[in-house]
Amino acid sequence: MDARVDAYIAKAQPFAQPILNHIRETVHRALPEVQETINWSMPFFTTPGGKIIANMAAFKAHCSFGLWASSVREQLKAAGFESDGSMGTLGRITSVKDLPADRMLLKLIKEAAAAVEGGESLMKRKKTAAKALPEINPE
Repeated sequence: MDARVDAYIAKAQPFAQPILNHIRETVHRALPEVQETINWSMPFFTTPGGKIIANMAAFKAHCSFGLWASSVREQLKAAGFESDGSMGTLGRITSVKDLPADRMLLKLIKEAAAAVEGGESLMKRKKTAAKALPEINPE
């Protein structure tokens, strides 16, 4: 465990601390080899090879948790967990009760790690056609 993540949780709003601790504990239960780091001023969970599996964040009135595998996001959407435009896979989390059941969350975290290790990413990048060069006046 990374001491910077401990500090991040300690600085979070009181309502957010149990949420962040629960997410952190669940990720470590699902993936004992997971590594923690701070990127973009928030905690991230990565594979031993450094591939991002998930992240969590605390804000003034809610928390977020994001799984970085698009296939897992689709499963959550099908189960009724949809991001409401806020950061993260589960939308705005204001209590531990807003999280999926531990059994489901453990399963999804494991699947996200396997998908990320297999090369799946959060973003499905679209191939774009090369832009034509602009015409330049010869003068």
